[in-house]
Amino acid sequence: MDGGRTSALATGGSAVKYSALKRYPHAVAIVVGVDLGGTKVQSALMESRKVIGRGRVRTPRGGADEVVEAILGTIDVALGESKARRSDVSAVGIGFPGQFDTKTG
Repeated sequence: MDGGRTSALATGGSAVKYSALKRYPHAVAIVVGVDLGGTKVQSALMESRKVIGRGRVRTPRGGADEVVEAILGTIDVALGESKARRSDVSAVGIGFPGQFDTKTG
């Protein structure tokens, strides 16, 4: 996060303001970053730009439902490591290789 400054996100290059962080610059946000790759799914839980929990599993080959479950599982492991709860998370970002087809998933 950028402390409320305008940042470009994966929204076709348009800029988005983080209005909540701008309004509450001293609020501590817990965010999750997910690396969805061909061999592994890895999640990192961050608070104040520091990693406070991690989870990692092999990428399942069974389909979308299994991949979603793997993502949630790695997030839960990271949460357990940090003693945080799902309700403490303010944002999740997922990075993956290739293009995403919004019509077919």
